[in-house]
Amino acid sequence: TAHVAQQNAAASRVRRPSGPPHEAHALVDMFDQMGGQMQFHGAFSPQAPGPAAAAAAVGDTFWRLAELQILDPRCLCHERRLSFWLNVINASTLAWLCKGDRFKALSQHGMVFPARAWVGFLTQSRVNVGGHEFSLFEMEHMVLRAHSTAPSGLVWPFIKRQKRLGAQDPRRALALTRAAPEVSFGISLPIQSGCPPLRVFRPESLRSQLLLNCGHYIAHTLEVEVARHRAWLPALFRYYGRDFGSRPSQLLKFALAVLLAVPCAVAAERRHGR
Repeated sequence: TAHVAQQNAAASRVRRPSGPPHEAHALVDMFDQMGGQMQFHGAFSPQAPGPAAAAAAVGDTFWRLAELQILDPRCLCHERRLSFWLNVINASTLAWLCKGDRFKALSQHGMVFPARAWVGFLTQSRVNVGGHEFSLFEMEHMVLRAHSTAPSGLVWPFIKRQKRLGAQDPRRALALTRAAPEVSFGISLPIQSGCPPLRVFRPESLRSQLLLNCGHYIAHTLEVEVARHRAWLPALFRYYGRDFGSRPSQLLKFALAVLLAVPCAVAAERRHGR
């Protein structure tokens, strides 16, 4: 697309970061800045202090995303690669949602739009990482979930047909090298059913951050009817429950274990000065 061409041209003019490329300092700085300037109000309404500030923030975000072309995730260990891709997909999703034409295409369906419209957004919104283009859809299902179980109960049959990048696809070397089911609690999509909190992930505290995200998500979406001894788990467990248990009782035990572990995760974050 024309915008991808603009990104490529921008990347050719950027100065190589002074620090080690694998640290992705620019991405973290950009994401911190976005968190301070923009936030979501309601299900699908990215807001900013004003039109000028919003335009400047979005423009800077795409400039920073263009820098990802010179980064090489292949040299990262699992923890660093996982935090890197989580930051990339969250920042990219936020940036593309703030892009006028993409948001307009989604919002024309109202605040609750068909699944095909959301899938279209995820497949059409692309970012170049390490010289290779990835759609938001590919980042989630073929990079972050490359070795995890396929989602169940979805009406998107092509997800299972395209679970992994082909053996000859050079992008495959940039994906995670082992299963990481915890990514379910690191991807923040502004959907009506709710999602884990949006945050910047850092390798040194990744585990505690993901656990806190999971605990936050469960606490805000779990419904319990004590009188009838019933519980309704969040929507993510409907699609990715097999990653955490094969039976409802196991999923409830997982949820309980996460909530009990939250105080330790909070203490770990405080030790890191978060």
